[in-house]
Amino acid sequence: MELIAIILAVIMGGLFIIIKSLNMMLGNKIGIYGSNLVNHLTGIIGSSIIYFTVTIIGFQKLSFYNNVPLYAFIGGIIGSTFVILSNYSFSKTTVVTSTILILCGQFISSIVIDIFILNLQIKPTAIAGAVLIVIGTILYSAKSSGTRNNSQLSHEKI
Repeated sequence: MELIAIILAVIMGGLFIIIKSLNMMLGNKIGIYGSNLVNHLTGIIGSSIIYFTVTIIGFQKLSFYNNVPLYAFIGGIIGSTFVILSNYSFSKTTVVTSTILILCGQFISSIVIDIFILNLQIKPTAIAGAVLIVIGTILYSAKSSGTRNNSQLSHEKI
């Protein structure tokens, strides 16, 4: 793998935890659905600034989305649902537990997509590694006594 890609992936992993923690805190203050709205409104503002800056500078031509299949826009709905569900999950468990469980879901989904949709050959070692991670997650979650109690969530508005 290219070193820059590895470094960026590690940075994105760190940013993911920061984002989820901030969303959880916002969700505890204004509610999960309100935090989802704020998250996506600020995201669209930031994305718009980046998009129009890139097109003005000339790195990318302004494109209209005539040839984009309708199913390609489902990602936004899934992303919005992900924010709501992760805010809920992060408010009920520890950050570590939620993160590990989310990663397990990503591993399983990735393997299913690679095998059944992309028709890729997956090495048995990759599947074994994913299974070990899932088993480790189950063991960690079962042993974890760090779940939050109701008194810690008194400010949460669902």
